[in-house]
Amino acid sequence: MASGRGARTDPCAEVNCTFGSACVPSSDGLSAKCMCPLGCEGRPQATVCGSDGRDYRNACELHQHACKERKNVRVQRPGLCDPCKEKQNSLNLVCRVEPLTLESQTFAPPEDCPPGSPPLCASDGETYAGECVMNRTARQKDLRLAKVHPGPCTRPGSGLSRPR
Repeated sequence: MASGRGARTDPCAEVNCTFGSACVPSSDGLSAKCMCPLGCEGRPQATVCGSDGRDYRNACELHQHACKERKNVRVQRPGLCDPCKEKQNSLNLVCRVEPLTLESQTFAPPEDCPPGSPPLCASDGETYAGECVMNRTARQKDLRLAKVHPGPCTRPGSGLSRPR
């Protein structure tokens, strides 16, 4: 604030607010107290994931909830806690969260591949019912698979493996 004689210091400088509350100086600027957010109307929707595992419409609503419940809840990250939550309703898609970016990835499951493809042996030693099934299984399980040779894989002493 001002400098020189009679200068006032920020009354919030020494106040440590918890539970999502914020420091609010008194009208005369001599004291301060922690207060819960009164309302979040007019705040833009910017979904955040709270450290309590719940989704909030925005950071203001998270702080309001934390203050009301007297719990230390912080913003864990922007977006939904489970990015696949809204995508689980489709039987034709599989959703997986990319561990580094926390972005959701959706793709069709191996069961949706067209039938009749020739089997192949993949680099994991498994036989797949075609390249489509191998590629979709790799995406679903976050594997790097490559075609080793056409036809089923053979396992020493066990004959042929079953196609997936």
